Amino acid sequence: MQQKPPFIINSASNPAVAPKLDIAAFEALLNEQIQFSDYGTSIEQLIFTFLAFAEDEPIKRDEKQAYSEVDKILAISLRLNYNQLNKESEIVAKELMATLFLKSIALYADMDIPDFDWQIFYIDVKTLLVKENWLTPHISVSKQFLLDFGIGGADWMVLGKKMSYFYQIERSLNANILLSDYGIGVLQLQCAFVVLPNSFILPDTNTKEYVYEKKWVKIVTVLQEEELLEADEDSLLNLFATHLLKVVLRIAELQIADFDWKRLYRHLRWLLIVEEWLEEPLTLQEKTSITGLPTSLIKRIENNVETVRVGAVKTYCEKLKVSAKEIVPELVDW
Repeated sequence: MQQKPPFIINSASNPAVAPKLDIAAFEALLNEQIQFSDYGTSIEQLIFTFLAFAEDEPIKRDEKQAYSEVDKILAISLRLNYNQLNKESEIVAKELMATLFLKSIALYADMDIPDFDWQIFYIDVKTLLVKENWLTPHISVSKQFLLDFGIGGADWMVLGKKMSYFYQIERSLNANILLSDYGIGVLQLQCAFVVLPNSFILPDTNTKEYVYEKKWVKIVTVLQEEELLEADEDSLLNLFATHLLKVVLRIAELQIADFDWKRLYRHLRWLLIVEEWLEEPLTLQEKTSITGLPTSLIKRIENNVETVRVGAVKTYCEKLKVSAKEIVPELVDW
């Protein structure tokens, strides 16, 4: 019995743009280099269809996504930008295909398919597409995230020193998160944190703006002076991290096209917890995504099951920055 290929790539398109879609090469590359068994047990085949039709065409197909738990098959159809595809070269068409395929991975992650590491899958697929010249590597802009603060209270010297801790978070964001991974709608996030006494805070002090021409998001959010004065270093970082997540939620209110703010929120939360700035426990799914270990193995590690591989325990602890001896003391001695 012939084994089914991991990837089946199709297209449904207007004849004018069909020759630009190198479906066979894209399918062959994925099947040669990517195996679903490396990421979990829930998917054995992905059927992906590129749709490319003009808006005024009478015959066209709708986008869809479906998952069969019994057959372990994921099927998805997504629409390419027809006007852009029609006017661009075949080289640009490859980039459009690769970008859309990567974008689709965020949709899979939201389907709550168990025991599959979407984060590592995304990284591996993106690395492959860049290496094989299907995708241009985006150079990380050192200031995609601009975090600043203003102080309106009397204790500005004390508060200024405390607010300087916030730049630790800014540096980590710019080093670890690339906004282009979440869509083309936002190129820079500018956030000003204004520190005011409670008596000065007005309902309209918090503002948000989207500069469409430059794809900038500008947000002003208020921190209470009294809360900052009472906080030590650890609680300050937790306070800043909590407010930063609220900032991302406010991006949703701007309804920006082609920007996956939900996925940005998830990844930002993971980063803040792993860096020990956000004092919230990781969910089992988040631990799976960060460590790259299957959900079942993580459960066994945390339950001190003796058959767990020592190497897996070490990987788990190093990725989550926790003490191995605290989790499985009888197995670990390094």
